Amino acid sequence: MKHDLLGHIDQLTSHYALPVSKSKEDAWLALSERLERPQSYANRQKRVKISLFIGSSAAAAVFLVILYIGMFNTGKYSTPLVTEVDQVDELILPDSSLVVLNSNSNVRYHYNKLSGERNVLLSGEAYFCVKDGKKFTVDFAGGSVKVDGTAFNVVAYDENYLHFACISGRIKVDLKRKNFLLREGETLKVFNGNAPVKELIEPELILNRMQGRYYWNRVPVEELLYFIGKRFAYQLTYSQFQGERNFSGEIDLSDLDNALDIIAFAMDLQFTVDHERQTIKVDAKESEAD
Repeated sequence: MKHDLLGHIDQLTSHYALPVSKSKEDAWLALSERLERPQSYANRQKRVKISLFIGSSAAAAVFLVILYIGMFNTGKYSTPLVTEVDQVDELILPDSSLVVLNSNSNVRYHYNKLSGERNVLLSGEAYFCVKDGKKFTVDFAGGSVKVDGTAFNVVAYDENYLHFACISGRIKVDLKRKNFLLREGETLKVFNGNAPVKELIEPELILNRMQGRYYWNRVPVEELLYFIGKRFAYQLTYSQFQGERNFSGEIDLSDLDNALDIIAFAMDLQFTVDHERQTIKVDAKESEAD
């Protein structure tokens, strides 16, 4: 299974390369310009792929330390990389770590050139494939994830819903003075102030999220809809409906209306969607409500 997983990761990232013709100095300059340039999404496709290539010459690395001493060591983060709804953006950091930013998310980074520590600020959902090296920390509202070199996924639109999945290696999740260690195939979620729940999942199912395909196993429908609301930036309102409703199965979340149709059929619900106001009203089906 591990061999298949590594093959899957290689397939997803095979279009990346590290040509020796571009030094780390050039990579830093190109990345800074990329993040500081004003973003215009009016004519962008929904799925955008960006690749920045970093050289690996040891001599260039030594030169870079001398040239950039004191820079990127001020505690300041880069300007944010932002994705729109149903947009996926890929970014290779100067340390060769890969970040895949999912729908309606933003990320900022800081690289300490002296200590080698790497820090990321995340709001939303992102997949990380971290290059071996010094400590790599992802901070978000409600906690942080710390690793050295591994692959993992984080959902952190806000403190009310947090989800972490370890795809390879190990990750340490810190949540308000509570620490959790996740190994390959383990997930951790927190919803609506309830106690954290640890579960097992096939890592391939997490990787599929980069293509918009999400798998759920007996997830309460309120939790599922909360995540969908954050992913698509819609506000949800509920009427009261009877009984506990848990959803299991895969949903393609690249299209909001199709996803809601699947949930409505499976959970005996009906949705009133106002795309202009970006609201979703959740009701029981009329036959049940009567």
